[in-house]
Amino acid sequence: MSIEKADVIDGIGLRPDGVVEMLISDHLEWNGEQHHQLLAAKIEAYANAILSGQLAESYPPAEGRQVCIKLVWQHVPNAAAVRFFGAVEQQLSSAGIDFTQTALPDGF
Repeated sequence: MSIEKADVIDGIGLRPDGVVEMLISDHLEWNGEQHHQLLAAKIEAYANAILSGQLAESYPPAEGRQVCIKLVWQHVPNAAAVRFFGAVEQQLSSAGIDFTQTALPDGF
């Protein structure tokens, strides 16, 4: 999956700490507004699924649990992306949703 398909959840699972983690897989270079728009649309779709109850409907273990949207990127983010992540984290936090981002592990 990829950020280019906003209507598809790239991955979902239950962490050992009981938090439901929704994965976004990002393979694109950080060079332009289109990347931010694609990522924003994907994050918005995930947040809407969480807030509307659609997530718990389609993934019953999510019922009543904390949810974290986790972005896994292949290419090191530029300064604009880092600022974007901060804004996303703040906005999602206000809705009770966690947000994290990290590099794709070596070997993938």
